[in-house]
Amino acid sequence: MSRPSRDQQRAQARAEREAAERAAQQQAQRKKRLVQLGGILAAVAVVAVVVIVAIGGGSNDSSSPTNAGTVSTTGDAALNAQAEINDRLSGIPQSGVTLGRKDAPITIIEFGDLQCPACAIASQQVLPSVIDDYVRPGKAKLELRDIHFLGPDSERLARFGAAASEQGKLWNVAELVWANQGQENSGYATDAYLRAIGNGVPGLDVQAALATRTSGTVRQQLAEAKTLARINGVNSTPTFLVGTGDGPLKTVGADALVSELQQLSAGQS
Repeated sequence: MSRPSRDQQRAQARAEREAAERAAQQQAQRKKRLVQLGGILAAVAVVAVVVIVAIGGGSNDSSSPTNAGTVSTTGDAALNAQAEINDRLSGIPQSGVTLGRKDAPITIIEFGDLQCPACAIASQQVLPSVIDDYVRPGKAKLELRDIHFLGPDSERLARFGAAASEQGKLWNVAELVWANQGQENSGYATDAYLRAIGNGVPGLDVQAALATRTSGTVRQQLAEAKTLARINGVNSTPTFLVGTGDGPLKTVGADALVSELQQLSAGQS
């Protein structure tokens, strides 16, 4: 048997090095998500109860962000927070990845992953006031850039959300998924699960969304999200970019988002 050439040895070494770098990056992202999660808990005391329930597994409290076991895949039962989410978003314009008026003076971009538990907590404890106090009155518009880096379930959820965005329903899907998450990378994002989520969104053509998950438009939207994240140095979720007009956007965590919006809103008055 012939020995590998020097070029082959170099190629093999390079492949091994790149694989090790990818593994290290994924580990760093997971650690950073845990740090961010801790920041959210410190900022919003009530979240501690949710996290204890989610981690301990000793309660069936539906406020937990990890409740895929309660999701009916037959469409005969309501999803966690379904009525609350649909009521909160009702009447707010949606177009593509954007929730709110396109001419709103403040721009908020969330880099998220629909499977991310820290994103779920931010959805429950931070976004309601952001939507009620800033998006609905037209002070800010909120974009979701799904960078789906946690695994296969993340990608399946991201594709379904992107497909729903073509019908102006991305934020309904995202909020319902965050309120009804399953165990990370357990394979819970099945077609039955996605159908149950879709059935909870008023006006969504679920079959059309399922059918267009691999469309060029969906692929482009998700690719643009990852490009934008890379340009802005975003490597964990949730991360927010906030700013006004054509000026630069500031990177903030979920724990600092509301205070940043308060400052920007005061500057607009």
